[in-house]
Amino acid sequence: MNSAAGRRLSPANQNVDLLPWRRAESMTRCSLYWMPAAFPLREASRQWLRAFLDRLEKRMQEQFGLRVETFLNSKTLARDDVRTAFMRSAREFSPLIGLSLRPGAVLPPLPTEDDIAQFRDGSKKYDPGDFVGDYCYWFIDKSAARQREAFLGYGGLTSLYIKQDSRAENAPNIPKGFLKHPVASKFDVQGMLKRAHSLQDGFLELSKELFGWRLKQEPQYAGLLFVIPLLCSRDFFIQPDAECDKWFQLFEACVFESVEDKGFLLAAKNDLDEDLAAVINEMKSAGLPYPEN
Repeated sequence: MNSAAGRRLSPANQNVDLLPWRRAESMTRCSLYWMPAAFPLREASRQWLRAFLDRLEKRMQEQFGLRVETFLNSKTLARDDVRTAFMRSAREFSPLIGLSLRPGAVLPPLPTEDDIAQFRDGSKKYDPGDFVGDYCYWFIDKSAARQREAFLGYGGLTSLYIKQDSRAENAPNIPKGFLKHPVASKFDVQGMLKRAHSLQDGFLELSKELFGWRLKQEPQYAGLLFVIPLLCSRDFFIQPDAECDKWFQLFEACVFESVEDKGFLLAAKNDLDEDLAAVINEMKSAGLPYPEN
């Protein structure tokens, strides 16, 4: 069978201005774009990118019927400012922890007794990253713009553009009379119901089936809510077609902050040249050119 990810959907349009994004013209299995960035972002770049992603989210919804789901790598919380923002916004954004996993990877092993002895006598330096996986938080609350405002530009934010799921979207409306009750009025009852409905979203279980199958013997597998891929540009070139196909079974497009690539990655199942160009031209017309310096 021919892989849908193994062929270019259309030639790269050399006449379209995508800057500051650069398209990987040799990529034939999907559309892949890269934007250089140094983390943490300068404030001018952060503001431009927030405005760009706000407009891209709207276009993806209107043109393709996609919604965005936002994830934050837990290791980003090592920064005091990110951890403070995370704690202050937790009640609003309702983060739930899951796992992000590089293609072919498994969870790192626990330290052995020999490791512990070497840590104790100082012959080996303890690095938590050697024993802790790339856990990430999924924000149940659908406030992607505010989440980007809080966490964009620190190297750990992932946005997945996914098809709508009626099981998660169609939360019943609470009667207005009940919402006026003295107890109910103290809480965002409708918001709580919508967030609870989000836990029925099909992408959660699908993500475990696609990317967590190697972990089924791990004790914590049953408790994992989701497993999303953690990708860098190299993966799009070296992973087999079957692996790339799996990514686009879960999402139609994605935006990764990639420290390894020193920038942002934007990948899509379909060509996005015209859509990106339209967003960038719209921003220029609004007096928002990309800040070069």
